[in-house]
Amino acid sequence: MEDTGQLTFHTQSDPQLAKALARRALLPFALTVGVGGLALAVLLYLIDGPDTLVKALAFTGVFAPLVLMFVAPGKAVARAGDQIGRPIGVKIDVEGVHTTHGFSTTTLGWSEIKTVRSARGQIVLSLGWQPGGKLATTSIPTAGLDPAEKARLLAVLDSRGAALTKAPPS
Repeated sequence: MEDTGQLTFHTQSDPQLAKALARRALLPFALTVGVGGLALAVLLYLIDGPDTLVKALAFTGVFAPLVLMFVAPGKAVARAGDQIGRPIGVKIDVEGVHTTHGFSTTTLGWSEIKTVRSARGQIVLSLGWQPGGKLATTSIPTAGLDPAEKARLLAVLDSRGAALTKAPPS
């Protein structure tokens, strides 16, 4: 059931949702840092006993993930504060998802979008791993949409994405 028309609407980004998206993106890295730091501290403790390096690694393994999950997203949102909270125009058509912020327009082709999922107050588009080892995601705020419009938006994104990115090779 692919929607052949285009879907156009306006929305507005929310700083709290942007922090939640940044937190979600940082979660794998924070877990890796925390588990890696604690595992290394345990290993060094078993080999050499308690010393300053072991204590420092244990401290890092506990507090680095907390900083990554609670301080870093706030700093990232503050740094991009001039862009967050502005009106966003969204247009979805056969080419992809077009978002307009002020005077700039960004287009995500259907081949770039790997997964679509609904999160609290936004629809998250995962773009997969990018060059440089970054896991890229973007979101479409849905605060101004009623449940029927949100359901249609998800249906269009799912059908277009499935139809155009998972088509059998010809």
